[in-house]
Amino acid sequence: MQWLRRADSRVYSAAALAKRTPDWQKYHSSYHTSSTELADLATKAKPKLLILYHQLMWSSTEPQLLEEIRRGYRGQLFRARFGIFISSRYNLAINKARY
Repeated sequence: MQWLRRADSRVYSAAALAKRTPDWQKYHSSYHTSSTELADLATKAKPKLLILYHQLMWSSTEPQLLEEIRRGYRGQLFRARFGIFISSRYNLAINKARY
């Protein structure tokens, strides 16, 4: 689990993937992490802050993707956006753009 504390993966909406063709489903589920998988991994790894910075949205929206993760993960969650700087004092950024 130690490696999960610094993990880097593209995350996609499990609900949106279900609407894709079987070949897309096979590819993305093989090489990327679903919202439900991420929630499970984050629950086990217990990061101080889970930062999403590379999401595959497809037909999903930001609130939908975050809700999918929230169903299985109760820790701090932040979706970074272009132009937001996160430092070791991440509370400042979170307070300004909290989910």
